[in-house]
Amino acid sequence: MGKTLILSPQTTIRVIQLPFLGLKVHHANKLTEWLKPRANQIRLFYLPSYSPELNPDEFVNRDVKAGLSEQTIPNTGDGMEKAATTHLQRRKEDPAAVKRLFHAPSVRCAAD
Repeated sequence: MGKTLILSPQTTIRVIQLPFLGLKVHHANKLTEWLKPRANQIRLFYLPSYSPELNPDEFVNRDVKAGLSEQTIPNTGDGMEKAATTHLQRRKEDPAAVKRLFHAPSVRCAAD
């Protein structure tokens, strides 16, 4: 999730855009202080309360659940963790598949 900004013909920077929920920790003083010197590199935008259609993480969660539903579902926590990790590892090795997760206009910025 980024955006390339051309500041001048000689200077181009990549800005990271992060979606945040309205959780208290996302408004914490430590985070605010850490972001201040990075304001030209990182931009936060806050999502409305309960808006899974705007949250790229929810698209990944949906993909993991769909992937797990295509196999025998493990009946232990360790088995579930292993199955989810295996699915995510396959996605990591296929960037095009990850990009396709974010085809919806509301999360298209995550594919950039």
